[in-house]
Amino acid sequence: MKLSTLAMAAFLLVTLGATATAQVSGTDHDFVNNAPGGITESQICRPCHAPHNPAAGTAGVLWNHELSTQTFFMFGSTVAGNAGVTTAGSATDTAPGPTSLKCLSCHDGITAVDNYGGTTTGSVTISGGANVGVDLRNDHPIGVQYPATGTTGYNDKSGNAVGILPLRTNSSGTWTDGVECATCHNPHRVAGVDKFLRVTEAASAICITCHTN
Repeated sequence: MKLSTLAMAAFLLVTLGATATAQVSGTDHDFVNNAPGGITESQICRPCHAPHNPAAGTAGVLWNHELSTQTFFMFGSTVAGNAGVTTAGSATDTAPGPTSLKCLSCHDGITAVDNYGGTTTGSVTISGGANVGVDLRNDHPIGVQYPATGTTGYNDKSGNAVGILPLRTNSSGTWTDGVECATCHNPHRVAGVDKFLRVTEAASAICITCHTN
């Protein structure tokens, strides 16, 4: 009985590991087969995750990449004040939440992509359309609380539609239904969906998951 249980556990580990790898394999997040110039990597998970000794404060996802320390200008902010977006009935952050910060640790265009696994002297940075930068004023708001139930123009966050999107905790931990990068994007890729989106753009499906039309 004990041997059978161990065998099943081993099978699940191999199966789940293969599934996770397959989701990233071949994408721009695959540094084994599709690394930015100057990076040589043999482990597909290592640029983002580590089985031991993750970065401080990131144990929940065993994060292995240097976190961005940049100052970001949020949607609706001014360059001088960086006040953050103002949305009726919603709390806001003046900086990206923890989940978004992980994404921006490559996509800020400043933090070296190859600063992972303890390396702090990397020199490869993101360019082109993948470079979101630090000025987020022209991007969809992040670090903003999802509007309360009944707010005009938004689907109920407890409904089936919005339920497929992971609403994230803000950086101060005072609310847990925040919209962050990973609300719309899955870094491990959803099969058949471009741009690492969780839902297709066809017929604006990704938009009307949260917004009513």
